[in-house]
Amino acid sequence: MSNFDNNDNSTKHSRVARRRQEELNKKTASERASSLAAETAPAVSTATPEKEYKTEPPKKSPKKKRRITFWTILKLTIVMGLLVCLGVAGYVANVIKNTPPIETDNIYSLLSQSSVMYDSKGNVIDNIYRDQNRTVASISEIPLSVQNAFIALEDKTFKTHHGFNVVRIFGAIYNSIRYN
Repeated sequence: MSNFDNNDNSTKHSRVARRRQEELNKKTASERASSLAAETAPAVSTATPEKEYKTEPPKKSPKKKRRITFWTILKLTIVMGLLVCLGVAGYVANVIKNTPPIETDNIYSLLSQSSVMYDSKGNVIDNIYRDQNRTVASISEIPLSVQNAFIALEDKTFKTHHGFNVVRIFGAIYNSIRYN
């Protein structure tokens, strides 16, 4: 055999291999398995009828394991946060619903005040009180410097907010939890 013949055989072999590879790529997995089994099967004598070699069915791919991603955790956290907010809102609504109404006309009678005893001429004899010596006074009776002192002591933003100082409310909640 000459070199020319060898080259011709190798090109034929490579063309055949390429064609076979193209055919395999087009076939499904089960067709591939059956064609591979047919190619590798031992030769069958002509005296006996051809036997069909059964191939194994393709294996089922195992179920994919779900990976917990950042987005899954974020979604779960948001849902849990909303559930907690709904629970707190329901609790607050229940507390507000069940509180007794405030009678503003009778609010000063709820405070413990001292009793003042007078003599027949209207002079003060004694002040009698239980826990604290209190006397109800209107805001106009309290000097402005005393009012400002109480405001500075209790809430320095009293004149700028509209009744609710959110920072102080959360500070009070934090202190209640921390020290109780």
